[in-house]
Amino acid sequence: MPFAPSAEEPLLPLSLEEPFLAAAEEAMVSAVQASLKEAETLRQQLDEVAATLRAAAALPIDADGKVNLAELGKILESFQQAESRLRKLTTRVVARIFLVDGEKAKGMLRTRVNNLKDELCNQALAWVENEVSSLHKAWEVALSKASMVPASEQELVELKRYLAVVHQETAPLIARGQTLTNLMSLLEQHFVFTALRVQKQAFELDCCPMKLKMALCETNGILDLAKERLEARRQISAQHLQTECEALRAELDAATTMFKHVEECASYRQTLEKLSERVYAARSEIDNLRKAEALFGLEASEFEELEGVCVVFDRLNELWTAAFDFTKNREEWKAAPLAHLDCADMEEKLQQWRQAVSSLRRMAGIFRSVEPLQACDELLQAIVAFQKMLPLMKTLTHPSFQAKHWQELATRLEVDATEESGVFLSLNTLIQRGLPEATQAIELIGSAAFREFRTKACFQKMRGAWRALRMDLVTLGDASLGRKILKGFDAVHSLIEEHQASVQSLQASQLVGGVELQAREWLRKLSDLDTLCNLLEACQVSWVYLVPIFDYPEMQQQLAKEADLLSSVGKLWKDEVISRLDENSGLLDLADLEELPQKLRSACIEMQSVVKGLNEFLERKRLAFPRFFFLSNEELVQLLAGASHAEALVPHIQKCFEGISSMKYDQDSNEANIIISHRQETLQLLMPVQLAHDGKSISIEDVFSSIEREMCAALQHAMQRAWEEFPAAPTRLLWATERCGCSQAALAIAHCCWTTQVEAAILQHQLPQLVKDLQHQLQQLVEAVRGPLSPDSRSVLATLLTLDVHCRDVAEELRQKKTSHMNQFEWICHLRSYWTPGSHHLGGGAVPGGYFAGGRRLNRTGGRGTSGGLQICMLESSLNYGFELLRSPDRLVVTPLTDRCYRTLMTALHFQYGGAPEGPAGTGKTETTKDLAKAVGKPCLVFNCSEGLDATAMAALLKGIAASGGWCCFDEFNRLQLDVLSIVALQISAIQQAIRRNAITFVFEDTDLQLNPTCAINITMNPGYAGRATLPDTLKALFRPCAMMVPDASLIAEVVLYCSGFQDAYKLSKKVSKRLHIIVRQAT
Repeated sequence: MPFAPSAEEPLLPLSLEEPFLAAAEEAMVSAVQASLKEAETLRQQLDEVAATLRAAAALPIDADGKVNLAELGKILESFQQAESRLRKLTTRVVARIFLVDGEKAKGMLRTRVNNLKDELCNQALAWVENEVSSLHKAWEVALSKASMVPASEQELVELKRYLAVVHQETAPLIARGQTLTNLMSLLEQHFVFTALRVQKQAFELDCCPMKLKMALCETNGILDLAKERLEARRQISAQHLQTECEALRAELDAATTMFKHVEECASYRQTLEKLSERVYAARSEIDNLRKAEALFGLEASEFEELEGVCVVFDRLNELWTAAFDFTKNREEWKAAPLAHLDCADMEEKLQQWRQAVSSLRRMAGIFRSVEPLQACDELLQAIVAFQKMLPLMKTLTHPSFQAKHWQELATRLEVDATEESGVFLSLNTLIQRGLPEATQAIELIGSAAFREFRTKACFQKMRGAWRALRMDLVTLGDASLGRKILKGFDAVHSLIEEHQASVQSLQASQLVGGVELQAREWLRKLSDLDTLCNLLEACQVSWVYLVPIFDYPEMQQQLAKEADLLSSVGKLWKDEVISRLDENSGLLDLADLEELPQKLRSACIEMQSVVKGLNEFLERKRLAFPRFFFLSNEELVQLLAGASHAEALVPHIQKCFEGISSMKYDQDSNEANIIISHRQETLQLLMPVQLAHDGKSISIEDVFSSIEREMCAALQHAMQRAWEEFPAAPTRLLWATERCGCSQAALAIAHCCWTTQVEAAILQHQLPQLVKDLQHQLQQLVEAVRGPLSPDSRSVLATLLTLDVHCRDVAEELRQKKTSHMNQFEWICHLRSYWTPGSHHLGGGAVPGGYFAGGRRLNRTGGRGTSGGLQICMLESSLNYGFELLRSPDRLVVTPLTDRCYRTLMTALHFQYGGAPEGPAGTGKTETTKDLAKAVGKPCLVFNCSEGLDATAMAALLKGIAASGGWCCFDEFNRLQLDVLSIVALQISAIQQAIRRNAITFVFEDTDLQLNPTCAINITMNPGYAGRATLPDTLKALFRPCAMMVPDASLIAEVVLYCSGFQDAYKLSKKVSKRLHIIVRQAT
């Protein structure tokens, strides 16, 4: 073998990279490509032919079912062209090194051409055969109809109608025949011929139009002959119908005169039937004659006299037919048992007869005698007389008339009405016994039966409503616990009230009849049901309130007895109520349980004791830490349940301490040592707050007391450090934004420094220079605001600018009034701050009695060093700074109106009263009170008073205020009800009196409450508004009023412009405020 592997070593090793081998390979590839290129022409020709033969052979049929001859011709022509190209094609090509033989491909393509052509032609021949057969049948039908000889007038009418449309019906057949002929010619051009049988049928089709024309000529002759016969018939029919009209008129007049009495109408029936047959025959003859005349286009014959006679007969026949039907049905109704009568059908028939006879009476003029009119009157009287007995029969056939009522009626009429005896109470019986007496007895018995029936129907409807009523069972909490509650008490109470009103109305209207006991039973059942629903609702409300609280294991441990009671109530609720309602039992079924209401009452009593124990437990916690008074029971329970988890305390810490956002906890030591404010400022605690000691959790009230104590101490220490660093700081700006770690401390110490500067300037008579310095200091802050700052630094500088504007204005005022000593009113009427370095223990502001801000006494034995104290003064009043970390140290723009409100509030607090700013909405009453609280470092809680706020809720709030030492502001205080205001006056008076006598504890609402004298109770009022009450004199005496008006807009605009970086804010503020006033006036 030439290429078999050899075991011997080659004589000359060769590689494909050899030049002569590479050249040989390139020459061979070129030769092959040149040879294939010469054979490409043959391949393209074969491909072109094959492309025309890829589609399947399908006869082109249009949407109307005809063969598309043009498309078919194109297809056959393409087959013929393909065959011609294949026949002329040379299939043997010598392409250099190749010999290409395409004979086999050519043969396959020629076979494909022949097969497609044969298949298409076979389809065309099949279509031709079917079309010939269809046309042949259609022409047979057309020729048979056209050549039909009519044997009757109906056939003549049909023939006439067909002749009118024959050309329209045969035109499509002729067109189809032409298409068929063209198709056969096209096939013959391609040497495709149909069968001889089909060609014969196609030839016959070509003759069909001529056959149709000949048949139409014969038919027209027949129609002409029929028209001549019709003329003769018209004369004969006219004479016959005239004779018949005279005979009918005579007989009809005789019958009209003879038929007089309604009661004898049965004897007239035979005569009327004979006349009806003759009238029908005459009318039929007239109708047939007129149809034939209309067929041939002749004028219709007139028979007005005969038609008038027929109309008179119709009216007479209607009269006596109604009389016959009425008398027949009346006798049947009289003889039939009254209990079996259908009064609705009876009333409908009587009304129809009455309307028909009334209509006939209005047309009585067509008769030649008065007897029909008299018969109409007699029949109407009979119908009306019978209609008068309908109410009586309706009473007897009403469903309320039961067997006992029939028996009572039979007894009154002294007849036997039992079905066993075969005698039924009928209308004839009542007439025989005397209709007036029977009517009176029926009305009496029927009235009682209807009242009883209506009462029973009402009770049945009520029972059905209760059976259909189903209370929804809603899952409470986790579905796996299987707790469900009821929903839909409002609908139940509405239904009870509706049914009670219905039963009482029935009793009052004397419709109860023989079911008085049932009515009383229903009232008792509805009352029991109302009691049961009230117990269910009360029990559910208490249970739903308590279950989430006692789901916490901590609460179960603290209140074990109450938890057991609640568990027993839950078992009762599930077994006795929910399980029964789950079994499709209705409320009526529960109401039948005699023991259930008592069990529910006991459950309500037990839950009241649980609620009482819970409230006492929570009250102890609140008294231990008074800020818990401002938490709802649910929030406090959540706090107690999560006391051992530091993360769970954060949301509640934010509610108790508005300035604390979170705290950093050490997981190892379980201690908190850093407070984080809402501005993300950190405040290092002097002593960490412990959450647990020796592995045991510390009570939550002690934890929160520690947080309060350490928060105050840390803020006090921060202020001490800020006071000490102020003199050494390079600039006031750097000191406020970077050196002081707490913005609240920086603002408070900045105000202290300003107070010191002003008093030094007064003593040294340097107020003009001080004003210049303050103005320069203000411009420096404005320059700083215009530069790049962090959001927190910008907020601090904005607040500092707000205070600096006021400080500059105060200094300018003192300069203008030439203040020379510190006790002048011009100076002491403003708010001043004094820092006393190192004179107080850390742990809160120094207040009389040694209290810190939270309200507990300062433990002098646990001193941790000393720090300074801050005192806020105004006039003769002074308050110690509370060192409460505030949520936001931002301050209001201090206007003359703000200063006046400050003086009122400070003076009121100095004499242990409350402040009462009053004025229209938007004058800053509440915000000014809150701003003063910020100035003295106290938390200020704002409560929006509404009509729903009761004395109990007010007492809880006041307890928290009095014990915690916080400030409060009751907004729109005069919206409370007068009775609530009277009680609140006593409560506030008790707190103020306890402060005046320096009490440590006092009795407040039957509770021994520890008092923090730094608390303050303020109110705001909107006099003159709708829904506002006038305060009692006893309550007015507890507060010092201050009228509030619209603040100085230009001063506010000046501060806003300074904070935005405008240096010439004073002039710009005047322009801005004037422009805004003009806009407001034009807009309103």
